[in-house]
Amino acid sequence: MSSSVCVVVKAPEADYLEACVVSVLQIHVTQAPGDVLVFLTGQVLFISNYVKRCEDSLCVRMRDIIMCLADFWCKNLYIFIHLTVS
Repeated sequence: MSSSVCVVVKAPEADYLEACVVSVLQIHVTQAPGDVLVFLTGQVLFISNYVKRCEDSLCVRMRDIIMCLADFWCKNLYIFIHLTVS
């Protein structure tokens, strides 16, 4: 049986990558085993940097809180939508 958790913020975050990392860790610790899907938005030029920073931060924190890394891994999926204005 699968469950879903949707985290929505009501106001802008000062550091939305930090908020993302904290949310992923909370979900990973408090929910049944499963996947966590994260959507990061931003300009095409910066999104790969955002993803790398988020991934690095998650891996460091998982090690820092001495959780088993065997059940934790990151996969990057990039999808760019080019909008044209007519």
